[in-house]
Amino acid sequence: MIKLKYVSPAGDISRFKSWVNSLPQEVDSILQESANNIMREAKAHAPVKTGALRSGIIVTRIQNGYMVYASVNYSRWQEEGTSRGLKGIKFMYNAMIGEASNITGQAVTKLKFK
Repeated sequence: MIKLKYVSPAGDISRFKSWVNSLPQEVDSILQESANNIMREAKAHAPVKTGALRSGIIVTRIQNGYMVYASVNYSRWQEEGTSRGLKGIKFMYNAMIGEASNITGQAVTKLKFK
């Protein structure tokens, strides 16, 4: 039987501890940036008549991250459409789908142990 043991210099351990301690701030930064990207994309593709829907798309900090939502009461009808013939635009859905691959890439890049 062969036993292997990794012995690292003390600097590696302190670097690793520092990296682990920075993770919560890095994750929060990635989530905030992603939420802001979703908000910008949703605003760019939201239908505009008075501008209320577009200006009502906001980012809010919640317990474990961020929430992007449209605060006007008719936003769901604009997103999904109605039975009366209003065709939905999917401005929020498309913004979230567009950001999905970006957030993964950011996480891999920014959270990588160096």
